[in-house]
Amino acid sequence: MKKIFKVIGIIALAAVIGFSMTACGEDDDSGGGGGGSTTTTTDGSGTTAHVHDWGDWTTTATCTEAGVETRTCKLDATHIDTRPVAALGHDYANWTQTTAPTEFADGEETETCSRDATHTETRTIPRLPFTTVANMGTWLAAQDENTAVTAYAVKLNVSDFGGGASVSGSVGATLLDNPTKFVSIDLSGSTFTAIPDQAFNAGMFSSTACAALTEIIIPDSVISIGNLAFNGCTNLTCVTLGSGVSSIGYSAFISCFDLASITVSPANTVYKVQNNCLLYNATTVVLVPSRVEGAITIPDGVTSIEMSAFLSCTRLTGVTIPDTVTSIGAQAFSGCYRLTSIDIPANVIAIGANAFNSCTGLTSITFKGMIAETDLGSELGGRFLSPFKGDLSEKYLAGGIGTYTTTTPVPEPANTWNPVWTKN
Repeated sequence: MKKIFKVIGIIALAAVIGFSMTACGEDDDSGGGGGGSTTTTTDGSGTTAHVHDWGDWTTTATCTEAGVETRTCKLDATHIDTRPVAALGHDYANWTQTTAPTEFADGEETETCSRDATHTETRTIPRLPFTTVANMGTWLAAQDENTAVTAYAVKLNVSDFGGGASVSGSVGATLLDNPTKFVSIDLSGSTFTAIPDQAFNAGMFSSTACAALTEIIIPDSVISIGNLAFNGCTNLTCVTLGSGVSSIGYSAFISCFDLASITVSPANTVYKVQNNCLLYNATTVVLVPSRVEGAITIPDGVTSIEMSAFLSCTRLTGVTIPDTVTSIGAQAFSGCYRLTSIDIPANVIAIGANAFNSCTGLTSITFKGMIAETDLGSELGGRFLSPFKGDLSEKYLAGGIGTYTTTTPVPEPANTWNPVWTKN
């Protein structure tokens, strides 16, 4: 009988052990897929816990919202494990054009998320470049009035500029027909070879100019820019010259009071910009933008400062002229009223009419050489005019090399300033 009870006890113990071997215990497996780690714990009865046999992770996250991943034990469906998961993010396919652009309207293209077809993004395809000036005019006439800050960006690809602003149907005339529609014009795709005289001014004054032009990109095909081409374009801030420009007419950018920068194609072999100076063949200062601030050093090797080169550079406070300069053109520094002093190098042999007119802040001028009376000034508007205000020319011709100063106060209006100069 004792043997029987002993066998029964052994069988019962084996059953308990077998049951515990099929039950799930505690584990800290955070891996993916089925199976698990072989952690060993006790459940209080001293039995050994077995490994969870986990299923695959499933997720409730979306493209835009975080969720949780869940997995269930294959041995006991009441055992569930979860962990947070970040938003999946969009999985967009390629862009597909939905609306084709034209010269008159933007197009549109769309992309769709592969995870959720209700998630789409759209973007604008810019208008095509205008292929005729007339098309540009039609579109511009239909636009709302704007400001220089919100100028319309226009691309124009044409083979004919159409003449000066006084010629109906030209680029300039089209802008004058829409004086309250500010535009920046990109002509880089055009093929014409010249911008004509007074291209953006139908007369001689700012009142007849294209004041709504804010920026312009001149194509590589252009060889020449005519006289007074941009005269009076008072809101023009940026000009880009292409690689082909080899000639710029006189006063082409005169009275462009807002001009802040000029950029020249690196491939241009005739013009370049150095120290804020637009240079011709590295020897002539053609133009300095009116909005240039502070002091400028004209590059060494320059031999002449062209007519109106620094005209109305009202923020210019100083200029250094190299010894290589031999001539200073008419009105070269006219209107630079923040300029306080200047040295004229010994090699300068000619200074044009009104070269320093309206430089009301100028109180000291040093001459390092002598200039003949006939070359101290020039004809302008049918009469011979001195480069300086007041009696400086007379004092210099009598006193020669040296520094001349004035303390004569500037009256109102400033254009009546008639300073008396004294040699130090």
